[in-house]
Amino acid sequence: MSVIWNQYVDPQLKPGFDALSAIVSDAGGHLTLTSTLRTYREQNYLYNKYKAGQSTLPANPPGYSAHEWGWAFDAITQPSDWIFDVGAIWVSWGGAYGGKRDPVHFELAGAGALAWQNGSQGLTPPGGGGSTILVGTGANKKGIAAEIAKLPAWSRKYIYSASDALLGLVPYYGVVQMVASLIQLGYSDSEIVNYLASPVEQIHADFPQYF
Repeated sequence: MSVIWNQYVDPQLKPGFDALSAIVSDAGGHLTLTSTLRTYREQNYLYNKYKAGQSTLPANPPGYSAHEWGWAFDAITQPSDWIFDVGAIWVSWGGAYGGKRDPVHFELAGAGALAWQNGSQGLTPPGGGGSTILVGTGANKKGIAAEIAKLPAWSRKYIYSASDALLGLVPYYGVVQMVASLIQLGYSDSEIVNYLASPVEQIHADFPQYF
């Protein structure tokens, strides 16, 4: 999922994330940003995954998410169980946190309710309608889609197999977050596509501690 700070993301969020990250880092852990602003298409993807039972993380219908309005971000911690303490800190600062139901979700107070109200009124998020640029290499997500299209038809089935495996790779970590993290680490579009197109067994071999 997109990891981006731009004019459509509320300016309060980045300083808040940076402050949380500093606290976790000082304690010897790591806070990883996995999602900020989302397009309609991205939100629809997550919503369909959730409705199909392929993700344990809840997702609002497209048009109804605080992410689409730039009022929320998702993050994970290492160690993973620190995320609840980070959420408690965020709440103590006046923010809203997803808790056990959505432990990766951080938003501005009242953002979820307002996003749902906006969606019910048919309003369009100002920055959530187009494609987004991922932090790190600045690679456009359309580039990844273009690379996938170049793969031979027989190999594309492995993309979906790998995606399904990654949805259960680590607690609260989905394939879209994995792609965002790989881009932040400097992997090119083609390298990411090749990785996702690799057999599921290879992913198991690379990350044995999670299976």
